[in-house]
Amino acid sequence: MYEQLVAINDRCVEESLSRQVLDDGSRYHGGVTDPVNGIAWASHGGTPMVMALWAAALINPDSRYYHNEELLSRLEHGAEFLLRFQHADGSISPGWTNMHSPPDTAFVAGGLAQVHELLEAHLENWEQLEKAAGLVRLFLTRTAPVLLTGGCHTPNHRWVLTAALGFLYRLTGKEE
Repeated sequence: MYEQLVAINDRCVEESLSRQVLDDGSRYHGGVTDPVNGIAWASHGGTPMVMALWAAALINPDSRYYHNEELLSRLEHGAEFLLRFQHADGSISPGWTNMHSPPDTAFVAGGLAQVHELLEAHLENWEQLEKAAGLVRLFLTRTAPVLLTGGCHTPNHRWVLTAALGFLYRLTGKEE
């Protein structure tokens, strides 16, 4: 089963690489386009989700992408895309609804916090991960204000805000 999961992740990595916007003149540079509509999203089902696949492949010795420098560069471009699409209040907007959305930001933060933990834990094995980890950390720390004060549009999103704030506490040590 494990070998199958690694193979599936590697296939997802390969497929997603072809969807990353690499045109330096594009505002979407670094984002990974949606296979259905061709738009790169900063939401949890878009570029951040693909970044998690890439991070898992980069640190797994059983992946054919283990310590792949091209994939690492792509991960860094993805993180830079997210930072450009992050609003001044720390939020993201999915693009189709919920503008400046604390819950949507929390979904992204919860996933990227785990990506950050993977990258940080692997730094002693491959210090080239430092830039990517730093970019993800910057994105995460910028989310704190909106997660603390933004509220949520449905009661069931309280759990995702709480989880994201828990990750941020572990990352920063800030009790608020």
